[in-house]
Amino acid sequence: MGHEFKPIRFFDYICEEPEHEDKLWFVDRENPENPLSKFVGNDAVVKKLQVVAFNAFGKIDHNCAGINFSVFGLPSTGKTTLVKMFGKLVDIPYCEISPKSISNLSNLKDVIVNSIVSHVSEEQKIVDVKETDSNVSTFPPCIVFIDEVHALSDYLVNGVLKATEHNDATLVTESGEVFDCKNVCWFIGTTEEGKLFDAFRSRFSPLHLVYLTKKEISKIIKISHNDLSENVCDSIAFYNSRLPRKALEFARYLKLKRNMDVDKSFDELCLEIAKEDGVDEHGMHKTHLEILKAIKDLPVAKNRLASVVDKKIDELENYIMPVLLSSTKDQGNLVRVTNKGYAITTDGLLELKKRGISYEHRSDT
Repeated sequence: MGHEFKPIRFFDYICEEPEHEDKLWFVDRENPENPLSKFVGNDAVVKKLQVVAFNAFGKIDHNCAGINFSVFGLPSTGKTTLVKMFGKLVDIPYCEISPKSISNLSNLKDVIVNSIVSHVSEEQKIVDVKETDSNVSTFPPCIVFIDEVHALSDYLVNGVLKATEHNDATLVTESGEVFDCKNVCWFIGTTEEGKLFDAFRSRFSPLHLVYLTKKEISKIIKISHNDLSENVCDSIAFYNSRLPRKALEFARYLKLKRNMDVDKSFDELCLEIAKEDGVDEHGMHKTHLEILKAIKDLPVAKNRLASVVDKKIDELENYIMPVLLSSTKDQGNLVRVTNKGYAITTDGLLELKKRGISYEHRSDT
């Protein structure tokens, strides 16, 4: 017999397919009941998921398998948040896998099964994982997200490739258990497309997330802190552009500080908190400014730049430079990569000019 599963409590299925207009409303970002209504920006990425969700609502079990997705995005662009919101929208079990937490395919299977079981309440409908033959058990519709997929061992990569291959879709554990994954919608996440294993490229549809504009960051703050005015949200975004998580943390602290310093304006408090966090009046962190000053006249090699700003190379590459190297609709990239190292751009020089910092005029910026 196949693997013995305990009964799985699943959501109450709809009895018939909703009307076309209803499905459109379910996935509309203007619908406050749609979790994706709170995901700001990256419209092209969200539209892809809306199409998949629309079709899932046309099935009794909300099955959204058939297309797997690779989510690319620099730190804090919202990869995990996006996939979680999509899971909530289609209302099927969501499973998040960290490569560091699994050492074999049996671990992977256990995490998926536990996520399926924990998704639903005791009051909801019983749905058993079906056995397709004497040796195979079938997962019900679910979403499995493997974050930082580039960290998977070669051994696990081979097992995952077999499970995500459209014409195979089977997960085989070390003990010989076989699981049909045809109902699984797979997501994988990584910070850079170049880190993705070549074998994954043909199996996953890409979703490229980019940093948000200041206005988009302000909108995120307003969603979470509706009691703050739009002007205050704009001020918070000014000092925390690119990183929604930091901006939301800033907003929470601002409200606490306001309770203590009632005689100060929100603008005064925003600037005060920003300076405490190492951000100047123009909205730039001191570490980023140090980097621009270090490369203002000549490109600087990665190793040397890490020493100049007293940071580890991994920290510099993964958490500090992405903000400077990336552009948004309202801000060009301040740094670029050359064969001689990191070099400042014209936009980077303009940031120095705001602060009265002189530099050599070069033709290669």
